[in-house]
Amino acid sequence: MIQRVGILSLLGLLLVACREVTTEPSSPPPSFEIVDAVHNDGNAHFFWLPPMVPNPGPTTTGKFAHSRSPTVEICLLEGGACKEGEPLVAQFSMNSGLGSETIRMGGDHYIVNWRTDLSGLSTSERYRISVFEQVWPEAAHAPLGYADVEPVATGAGFKDVYTEEFIPLLDGRTLPIKFRIEINDPEIVFASNRNPEGWVDLYLMNSDGSGVTRLTGDPEVDLSPQWSPDGTKIVWARDRAIFVLDLITGDMKPLTPDDVVFANPSWSPDGTMVVFEQHRRDCLTDCDDPSNGLPDIGWALVFEAGAGMFTDTPDHMDQDPEWSPDGTKIVFERKCEPYTVTAPCEPGVDDDDQLWVMGSDGETPPNGQPATLLISMPGDRVWAGNPSFSPDGKLIAFSAGFQEDDDDNNQWNIYVANVDGSGVTEVLSSVGYDDTDPSWSPDGLEILFTRRPSGVGFDFQVMIMKADGSNVRSLISSAGVDALARWRR
Repeated sequence: MIQRVGILSLLGLLLVACREVTTEPSSPPPSFEIVDAVHNDGNAHFFWLPPMVPNPGPTTTGKFAHSRSPTVEICLLEGGACKEGEPLVAQFSMNSGLGSETIRMGGDHYIVNWRTDLSGLSTSERYRISVFEQVWPEAAHAPLGYADVEPVATGAGFKDVYTEEFIPLLDGRTLPIKFRIEINDPEIVFASNRNPEGWVDLYLMNSDGSGVTRLTGDPEVDLSPQWSPDGTKIVWARDRAIFVLDLITGDMKPLTPDDVVFANPSWSPDGTMVVFEQHRRDCLTDCDDPSNGLPDIGWALVFEAGAGMFTDTPDHMDQDPEWSPDGTKIVFERKCEPYTVTAPCEPGVDDDDQLWVMGSDGETPPNGQPATLLISMPGDRVWAGNPSFSPDGKLIAFSAGFQEDDDDNNQWNIYVANVDGSGVTEVLSSVGYDDTDPSWSPDGLEILFTRRPSGVGFDFQVMIMKADGSNVRSLISSAGVDALARWRR
């Protein structure tokens, strides 16, 4: 008969203690454990917190990972693992859970209250509490950490495995499950189709390429992700519209309609606005065809209704804007030829894609100021785009392409210039490869970029190098698309 209980005891390291025995057991006993960064060589970024471990709890020095979507699963234990074929005793996520309880953030940690009286626990059984990352697809995956617990028939708390002290349950029935997930390095968001469906979705990873986690799961194409200045939101382009995801609440919403194409968003430094590329009409099939509507630079408010245009140039193609860290300027790519029929963008310079700059007074709504030419690359048929400001705002990294031969093979290289457009320096030239979409690390010492063999299909990979172009190496790649990576600021 199942007994209802009000106390749980952690077994964790109970069986690790030395004990004199005179005979060998006939079979190995079940393995009851507690596993995290402190115990049993667990995940270095996962920590159980009191009351799961004794007060005052572990010392943590890393940055709290508030952008995660953890799940908690509680299962019946058999032979050191969850009993096969047995339904979960309880399950919790950020949106649902037993007894309407959900995982929430408690400042610098995650917490969920387990109503043990709703689970029908038995004093003759053992249970495992596991914490997982919420990932797609829902395939078998290892937990971040787990703790094995044993119901106790008497008392008003649960027994700590180290001190053997009893920690009271809330109201005699509720166990607060508290844990902390850290990131010891900046997280990176990128676009990839590394999933069974082949969809181009957004993913997170650590700065060394580890810890890859799927962030979105939608058949529409997700591209051009950008972190908000405070690191709590991501904005990106999905199909025709600009979307924003709040990583703390999980809320996702479009910032723009989908009646025309919106692309390549960039945050304002204060996180209240997003600037983006806006086409006049739907040009999803061929955005280079002027009859489909050339793009201008638009903006939208993040927290309230409002939108407007920064540029309105029917004969120009304005795209790929980037807001400066101090909020005083926006650099973007402008393409004139062959769309200008009356005059070039700027007398005496090539009319292919070049980098332009316009001022912004930082007001809401912003007051876009007239654009001026910033960087014009020398040579025949040269394009410049994908601007990215260094964290201190003193430098701009960008990619520039040139035509290698008459077969329209264009090689793209990475350049760095001063913020005033002077001192243009080629930092990376790789024969046979297109290197594009540079993105500075938060400390300004490294640059992420996207690489593919020149003119060859969709074999993209995320690369990383020092800011001077040295120590070039692959960060992550798959047999498909891994691209458009951006560091958390």
